[in-house]
Amino acid sequence: MNTCVSIGSSQEFRLSRVLLVYGKSSYDGFPYRHPFVTMHEVIHEGEVARLGTGHLVTPRMLTHLMNDLGQSTPTEIRPERVLVRTANTIVWWKPASQAVMFFSDRSGDAMLKKLNGKRFPHPPLLFKVNSSNLWIRALGTNQRPTAKSALHIAPYWNCYDNGSVCTGTMRIPRENSVAAIEDWEQSFSEASSLMPVEQESERHIREACWRCGNPSRPSHVFPSATWSR
Repeated sequence: MNTCVSIGSSQEFRLSRVLLVYGKSSYDGFPYRHPFVTMHEVIHEGEVARLGTGHLVTPRMLTHLMNDLGQSTPTEIRPERVLVRTANTIVWWKPASQAVMFFSDRSGDAMLKKLNGKRFPHPPLLFKVNSSNLWIRALGTNQRPTAKSALHIAPYWNCYDNGSVCTGTMRIPRENSVAAIEDWEQSFSEASSLMPVEQESERHIREACWRCGNPSRPSHVFPSATWSR
């Protein structure tokens, strides 16, 4: 068998083990039978390869295999802000804060030009990172969320209504670890309002920014009444 895999460098690989999955394409038979997996060593005899005796694969063996493939969850000290950690995903929350925001004035919007570079209150946020993808939701209360906590549309122009973020020119952290969550927050904050996204919540965002940035009506807390679920 010949195969070609792009791994970024020249290395030689040899087929060593094979997994065979036994089962039906549908499980409508009676009595119900769970599928099972066997692992076979590959025996090379000159130009010919054959399968050795199979051994039933256990969940523990699969766990070890996933670890060998680099899909294990790393051992980390996880701060209180981290809610979920898997091999590929990190979910954490950030309490309400104040930070500088930048707005693009390429559209000639006079109001945005006045608000650009000012410090604004931000609501408590829920972040989710998977690989280089980012999702953000706003939280209704400034406390560690639970499974029953209500989530809201994050009040930023580059956040879609489904929570996904248009990262655009954001500097994406290379490290997929708990230690990188502050880098994600900083990168998002520095570019959070540079690329407006046409969303139903745009009017609410403009109203909230105007309330916070209006010198005659300053606010130190993000006006949650302006967002939507």
